[in-house]
Amino acid sequence: MDLANAPKPHTVPKDKQPKYHRIKAALEQYWNGMKPREILRLYGVSRQLLSYHEDRFFSVHEDGRICGFRAIAMNAHIKPYARTSGSSIATIQDGFGAAGSFEQCLREHPSARSAIDAEINQPPGARFSHALSITEVHQKFLGALRAAGVPGTDYPFCTKTMGYESLRKYVLEKVREKKKSGSRTALFGHQALDGLDGRGDEHSWLSPLLPCDIACYDEQQLPAIGSVILEHEGQRLVLPMERMSLCMLVSVSPKCVLAYHLSHRSRVSSADFLETFSNLLTPWTPWTFEAIPTLAYKPQAGLPSGVVPGFLDGLRLGLVRIDNDLTHYADAVLVYLKHLLGLNIEFGQVRRWITRYAVEQVFGELQRLLSQLPSTTGSGPGDRHVMNAAPSAVKWEITLAQLRELIEVIVANFNAMPRTELYGAAPLEVVAREFAGRTAQGSAIPGYSHARLEGLPLPVGICKVTIRGSEKKGDPPYIEMDHARYSSPLLRDAWHLIGTPCIALLQKDHRVIKLVREDGSELGAVQVTGHWSDSFHDQATRKEIIRLRDKGMLNFRRTDDPVQAFKAFKLEEMAAHARKHPGKVKRGTNRYLDTLINAPPPDEAAMTPRRIPSTKLPDASGGRWTADRQSAKERKK
Repeated sequence: MDLANAPKPHTVPKDKQPKYHRIKAALEQYWNGMKPREILRLYGVSRQLLSYHEDRFFSVHEDGRICGFRAIAMNAHIKPYARTSGSSIATIQDGFGAAGSFEQCLREHPSARSAIDAEINQPPGARFSHALSITEVHQKFLGALRAAGVPGTDYPFCTKTMGYESLRKYVLEKVREKKKSGSRTALFGHQALDGLDGRGDEHSWLSPLLPCDIACYDEQQLPAIGSVILEHEGQRLVLPMERMSLCMLVSVSPKCVLAYHLSHRSRVSSADFLETFSNLLTPWTPWTFEAIPTLAYKPQAGLPSGVVPGFLDGLRLGLVRIDNDLTHYADAVLVYLKHLLGLNIEFGQVRRWITRYAVEQVFGELQRLLSQLPSTTGSGPGDRHVMNAAPSAVKWEITLAQLRELIEVIVANFNAMPRTELYGAAPLEVVAREFAGRTAQGSAIPGYSHARLEGLPLPVGICKVTIRGSEKKGDPPYIEMDHARYSSPLLRDAWHLIGTPCIALLQKDHRVIKLVREDGSELGAVQVTGHWSDSFHDQATRKEIIRLRDKGMLNFRRTDDPVQAFKAFKLEEMAAHARKHPGKVKRGTNRYLDTLINAPPPDEAAMTPRRIPSTKLPDASGGRWTADRQSAKERKK
């Protein structure tokens, strides 16, 4: 076949040229004897598509010759459509007949085009609103046409929408052509601008000058499921847990894990955010592995707070980057953390995960290691390694304690692994080299004070409360939260503080709350009174107990321990679920694991309150006024 004289198209549009040359080459190779499967591999053209274009190649063109290679480029627009007929009420009906009328209108009335372009190019500060409103541009467009004398029977006044849709497309194309940040921000907003620039070469974020100057915080669900072993009525039951979340704080340079926290919640909260920072300021100590005795740390493994001498004394975090889906965290939490640690918090921008690349890369390595467990959830539903994660956790009895120890070893060993970007040094070596002389040399940014380090743990929640009480009724000052009263010997004598708003710093043990006045002065710790002081529990557990009691599902007397009643109720519920649905996850159980299996830490034993029945609170009536209290009362008036 003589292909040299086959008819060819005069012009092929630029966007159609790759497809034209690919199909043309495939046909030539097919006619030269190449097998269809080889053509499919090289050019991506199947046997059916070859037959289709071969039939079109030999079809008859209107000039009497075969179409040839012109058939591949048929129906391609060589030049844009330009309307020549008039655009008036006689030729246009709503819904049809207006093709090309907008461009024709702009050609005939250059003042209308100038009005549109002037509104697009107007700086944001000169507009009434920072955003670029299409409606305002449309009004400018119509005003220019009225000034030019366009009658009401001509386009766009003869249409129902006054050419609004055509104008909107024109404005979008103009903004895309300009590729200027100001125009795109005005039209689409800051989030779209971040996404459009996310894959560009422009880098506007800060870079760390010294190790641990900038850190990244993020949270991800563990790619594995654990289990809880229950003993109920002499029967041993294994119940799979919900997926937990791992919260990590990683320094940008070097890429070193500074602190982490394993959250039982399926959806993390600000409490996990604060607990991670509490672990940052708590000296790390090596674990004794009891659930998996064969685990061991690598030499020099650990976290900087326990391995690097002087780390906490010289630590000066200047900036913490967190994901922008955490912007729902309470402002009070973020403001408190800024005030306590003197750092700045920067929320990540849309589709710009590279600003937190350090923590994302650490999560990637942890994902690879944890995915080797039999109960792994893999990287997604299509992962071939996933084989019934929850039943596998029950079958192999992968317990919560084992997962904790495994994560501890993985995180600690990560900091001791030589890194290529550090020229073979481990992250802990780089941190130790920097902090070896930081205390002696000093710094313009002061380190954390010992008072702040000794005042741990950080709160897991922050809310506003008001000091209540009544001198007339003899109720000493107290605060009320979650259907319980809190007081202390210091607060009971502070009659002048009744009605004062305060900030409550919630602890993991909800029996103790720290009070701070709005001016920053501390009122110390207050303890819960009544039967809530008998057993360790967190705020989520107390709210669940109150909900069950209000629904009539959990009954207890005022002299009973509500937490122990809740434990018995929850144990029965989990055991019934394990018998009825073996290998199935019981939803909503993880958030109460701290109360069900944990006790208060040893260092908080001194803060554990004893039961103080409300009937035994000091009586404020009759003969208890002193000169100091009387003077305080007068000052209050």
